[in-house]
Amino acid sequence: MDEILKILPDLQKGLTDLKTEVADLKKNQRDSPETSKSRQERIRDALGTLPLLHQKGKAMEVPKIKN
Repeated sequence: MDEILKILPDLQKGLTDLKTEVADLKKNQRDSPETSKSRQERIRDALGTLPLLHQKGKAMEVPKIKN
């Protein structure tokens, strides 16, 4: 029982630090949320292609132009 009482302050401090870190992460996410467009651009860059172009009901993938 004494050992448990000895670690309680450290445990409480660790949980408080974790709670603060989670709150900071949530705040940062609200302050600068990634737009769906920037997410699409990031995915497209990773794949190396332009978005699908829809013509006459057919979807085709066009290679990304390299500069």
